[in-house]
Amino acid sequence: MKKVINFAFSILAVLLTCLYPCAFLYLQNVDEAGPVGMVVPFVIYTMVAFVIFCVMIMVYWKMDKAAIATCVFMILFMNFVLMQNLINLVLPFVTYLHFTIVLLIAWIAFLVFVKKKDIDTEIWCKIICAIFGLLIVVNFLGAIPKFTAKKEIKDVKVEEYAKDKTFAGNVYYIILDEYAGDENLEYFYNYDNSDIKNYLEDKGFSWSGSTRNLESISTFEIIPNILNLDYVTEIDGIPNTNLQYTKDPVLYRFFEDMGYQINLVNHENFLVSDNYKVLTHSRFSFAETGSTSLSKSIINQGYVSILYNTVGKMFNNQNTEDSAKDLEDAMNYTRDSYRYTDGKPTLTVCYLQCPHMAFVFDENGNYNDSKNLENWADDKYYLGQLKYTNTFIKETVDNIIENDPNSIIVFQADHGARYSYYNMNRYKKSEYDAKKETRMMQNVINAVYIGGDTKIDIEGKSCINTWRTILNTVYKTDYEMLDAPDDYVYKWRYINTQR
Repeated sequence: MKKVINFAFSILAVLLTCLYPCAFLYLQNVDEAGPVGMVVPFVIYTMVAFVIFCVMIMVYWKMDKAAIATCVFMILFMNFVLMQNLINLVLPFVTYLHFTIVLLIAWIAFLVFVKKKDIDTEIWCKIICAIFGLLIVVNFLGAIPKFTAKKEIKDVKVEEYAKDKTFAGNVYYIILDEYAGDENLEYFYNYDNSDIKNYLEDKGFSWSGSTRNLESISTFEIIPNILNLDYVTEIDGIPNTNLQYTKDPVLYRFFEDMGYQINLVNHENFLVSDNYKVLTHSRFSFAETGSTSLSKSIINQGYVSILYNTVGKMFNNQNTEDSAKDLEDAMNYTRDSYRYTDGKPTLTVCYLQCPHMAFVFDENGNYNDSKNLENWADDKYYLGQLKYTNTFIKETVDNIIENDPNSIIVFQADHGARYSYYNMNRYKKSEYDAKKETRMMQNVINAVYIGGDTKIDIEGKSCINTWRTILNTVYKTDYEMLDAPDDYVYKWRYINTQR
């Protein structure tokens, strides 16, 4: 009977050790993510623990000692990235490889200690069961109110409707994900983007080189805010919840009130497209469910993310042509978006994940090699796709103005090139000014055309305030200019991402 109890506590200790980090994050986000979000990480961790446990059985020939050794290994394995981040606050030069070696040596030393010392590992298994079991129960009890109170999307009302409906031209809103503003390009790339600026200004556009969206550097948080003309999303919230604010946003309702139809070019199926005419659908989806996001959050804390970045990407069969196909379709529909108004006043919203990676195009529109689709280390890949995007902008403007000159055309982005975000390994803590570089990453393209005759002052205005200015100018609304709710700073830690 004692052996059965010992066996049960040994197995339970390992399972609870694997379960706790998954259950903790799930119960913290139970109002935004389903339990399926913790299943995949738990299965992965349990499989790893099973392999380690079997090896430890052969080392100790004793169930409880094997369980203790496995539990310690899994704690280190599941929390590797979290621990390395803490170490990097003090020792920014420590890479994942250095830290792997240190933890491996420490674990082996622990194995030797357990083997040589006469310690009561049966008691330790019971203690582990008690600690992790109690923590899971406490977190479950704390999450009970969230189980019954489903996460609600705030009701965002239209503050102002058009007071002057004289202008009934078509409106083309083109969102270019990660298209950097003038200051961003100069700071990170020493690149002068005046060619596209001069071209657009010659066509009658107003231009801002210092526009920033200060609330975040995340697409999931910024675009819903712009479409609602206000700060409605939760910063660092579950992406899928924030995206629900694109379902029936204020901007759409403003124009629907004037009898406009809404067309969408929805690259990567990013925008919630219910009830609207979608000109093109993507095969892939940039958006994630709450459960998928939760799974990634759990996995990204541990060594599984390191293995993916080292081993997994060697077997990545991502094809440039496949990646480019959806983007090319979205670009083609955007260029020709004037064709799909059906004779009705139309607001066309085009979201394109470009010049955002994947970097499928060089500056001439030729395909890059698939191994460089996410290459931020070489400046030519982002800049090449940016230059090709400039060619696309010119073609789109020429098409629309030639065929629909009495229209409004707006080019904006959510955030600029997140150069530092993707190249953390190049920075040491003492050399990195988080506030300064966050502001640079928030600098975006912002250009507005109103029938060719009206210029407006948008210099330095956020994308939200630019839209409020457009509506005030054209439709005589009384929208006030908004300050960003917080001075957001992206607080990363030094991590060697070139794994």
